Amino acid sequence: MKRKAQPLLSGDGQHALDQYMQALRQFEDLSPVTTRNYLSDLRQFIAWCEYSWCDGQEDRYFTPQAVAPSLLIRYREYLQTTLNFSIRPPDQS
Repeated sequence: MKRKAQPLLSGDGQHALDQYMQALRQFEDLSPVTTRNYLSDLRQFIAWCEYSWCDGQEDRYFTPQAVAPSLLIRYREYLQTTLNFSIRPPDQS
């Protein structure tokens, strides 16, 4: 299956993604595919944040300090309703 083009980020959003990539490579022992997937998921989240903030309510760029539980809940709702993703809680065994 062909991968979709990655969304563009603001300079601040790209900087946050780059910092995360450096931390993953420096501190985690992950396969290149896992790292790519983590970065892709984070890029999608950052792009969604920037798009939703600029959609009439807030005019700002991504910063990790702006991530709060209420924002994560809105993103989960977006994934479930708009993209029809099924999100399960982690296994508690």
